[in-house]
Amino acid sequence: MADTDGHQGVSRAVETAEDNHSVEVVATEVAPSWALAGWLMSLTDLSPASTRAYENGVRSFITWAERAGVDAPEKVTRLLLRRYLAYMTTRNYARQTVAQRASSLRRYFSWLGRKGTLGADPTVALSARTGGASWSGMDGSAGPLVEPQ
Repeated sequence: MADTDGHQGVSRAVETAEDNHSVEVVATEVAPSWALAGWLMSLTDLSPASTRAYENGVRSFITWAERAGVDAPEKVTRLLLRRYLAYMTTRNYARQTVAQRASSLRRYFSWLGRKGTLGADPTVALSARTGGASWSGMDGSAGPLVEPQ
């Protein structure tokens, strides 16, 4: 068993087809009530790397939620999702990682809603700030991409 960012699971290296680099993926057991396998099968429009990113994002949330006593997607509330995003921020996750995980959760819960598993989608209007686009000057200085007027 491996412990990666507090998530218990089986750690395995996966080679990406794009650049032959290994990426560590933590595979945790997920209760059938989360319907994770069905959702993953529905992600037919994504590259393998994107599918892995979405899977890791949702698996991470499920592990966190189960530790908080939430054992099924029907019990997830918008408040719980906001707490999860806040948790990642306090753990110093990169803004882009938090935003990607929020995107994964929106797609996952939207799928559950379309499938009829949920009465209401808790991710409606859920967002995570990614920060503004910026530029980096030759001297290493940074600033906003669009200058204020």
